[in-house]
Amino acid sequence: MSNIIKLTGEIVSIGNNYVDHKGNAMYNVMVESRRHSGMADTLRVVVPDSEWHPCKVGDSVEILGRIQSRNVLAKGRNRLVLEVIADSKFVKMDDLGWDYNEVEVEKAYVVKDPILRQTPMGKTICDVMIAINHDGRSSYVPTIGWGEVAMKLSKLHVGDCIYDVRGRFQSRDYQKTLTDDAGIEYQVTRTAY
Repeated sequence: MSNIIKLTGEIVSIGNNYVDHKGNAMYNVMVESRRHSGMADTLRVVVPDSEWHPCKVGDSVEILGRIQSRNVLAKGRNRLVLEVIADSKFVKMDDLGWDYNEVEVEKAYVVKDPILRQTPMGKTICDVMIAINHDGRSSYVPTIGWGEVAMKLSKLHVGDCIYDVRGRFQSRDYQKTLTDDAGIEYQVTRTAY
C-alpha cells in the first residue's frame, strides 16, 4: 500500500452509518489523537462494516488505514473533505497514555504550485497540495513542510513526483467570518486538516 496511516486515539463521537457507492456499510467516528505537546487532533474516521467492532464514545482505538479525500457540495460550492479510511484495522485497545499518528506515502504528485511563507513566529513553511493515487482515483491532500523540507518543497512544480512522504494527519480549528443573505456577519468554527 502506498498510503498508510497508523493512528491511536479516543472516540469522541459516533456519527450516522451509511452505505457507500459499492454497497458497503460504513461507520463514521471522530477520533481524538493526542500529540506529545498535549494538543489533540480530532480526525474523521470511516470504518467499513468488515472492520467495525462495537465501540462507544470514550473507547480507545487503534487504526490502520489510508487518508482519502472527497469533494462534498455545500452551499453551492465544492469542499474538500479529508478522512481516514480504516480498511486494514480498527480495534478497541487499552489506553496507552499517549497516542501515535504516523502517515507514510510512498509516492505523490504536486498538483498546485507550492507556497513558501513564514509563520507569525518566523518559522519557514511551505504549503503543497499533493495527489495520492489509489484504487483508480486520486486523493488530494494539503500538506505543510517545515524548515529545510519547506525550502526543498518550494522548488517543486506541478506534476513533480515526491517519494517517501512522512508526517502526521493534523487538525486545527479556526474562526471564519461569514455574511448571511441580509448582510449580517457571523462567525463559525471550522476545522482545517
